[in-house]
Amino acid sequence: MRKSLIFPVFLFLLSGCLEKNEFATALGTDPLTQNGEIFISEDGEEYWMGCENSYCYGFSGGIPGSIKTLQNLRIPDNLPASHDLSNFLPEVGNQGRLGSCTAWATAYYGRSLLHNFSQGSSRAQAVTLSPSFIYNQITKGQCKGTSIFQSLQLLVEEGTSEWEVFPYQSTGCNLQPSPEQRENARNFKMKDFLILSGENMVAEVKTLLTQGNPVVVAMGLDREFGKKDALGLSAYRPHQVKKKEIYGSHAMLVVGYSDQYRAFKLVNSWGSGWGDQGFIWVDYAAFENVFDLQNPFRVLCQALVVMN
Repeated sequence: MRKSLIFPVFLFLLSGCLEKNEFATALGTDPLTQNGEIFISEDGEEYWMGCENSYCYGFSGGIPGSIKTLQNLRIPDNLPASHDLSNFLPEVGNQGRLGSCTAWATAYYGRSLLHNFSQGSSRAQAVTLSPSFIYNQITKGQCKGTSIFQSLQLLVEEGTSEWEVFPYQSTGCNLQPSPEQRENARNFKMKDFLILSGENMVAEVKTLLTQGNPVVVAMGLDREFGKKDALGLSAYRPHQVKKKEIYGSHAMLVVGYSDQYRAFKLVNSWGSGWGDQGFIWVDYAAFENVFDLQNPFRVLCQALVVMN
């Protein structure tokens, strides 16, 4: 593999976060993981997460009327029954033992997809952008979880370098970009990003995907995440979510949807051996009624669209 308004909005994004739950995995003294969270699969495998708003339970939408909130999106009457942007992704990667999921979702997947889509590049010619350029600058050697908002803001301000120019630092996060790497990153600055309000999100996310704009999400994970459903898909289907059983929050990129499956297609950063070759189908229900305290399937924490 080749490898002013912002501050109050940021505070609002974090407002949905609640206290650490008592069932979170003890992380010991490993300097790479002591500030992260670990998802434990049904077969006992451990996978690192690392979205800063870990232990969120409830949705943090954009402030109504804010210039950083998606609004007035026109929903077509004839949305297709399915759509898939995954052909514009680089190959599925693995974040390893670092809490770097937001950098993978935003820079490696999100920004790479935007560039490849704008260039009409399929996977064979796809550019692959570095998550470490973003993750290392935010964490500065303290390999903890990071926020989606901060990662996207850095992509707008500085971009991110190509993987082959700044390869992923899988054993730490201390290396900082050189002047040459920063110059390369400027070629891949992102135009903008907007926060979804939480209203009419199934239709909004579908519309954005058909326009070539993927959506970065933070999602609380419990043991139902990634289990095979009745269709044989690795999925996250509606069930009664208990706050104490949430491992933490994980960032992923929404790249497609299917009305047949009643689910969005998300790419994960746990390698191609996980899920459906690295992908998972998340039920539309996760994006519905996100503010309803009686909704049993409240797993979505944030949703932000990236724009080229």
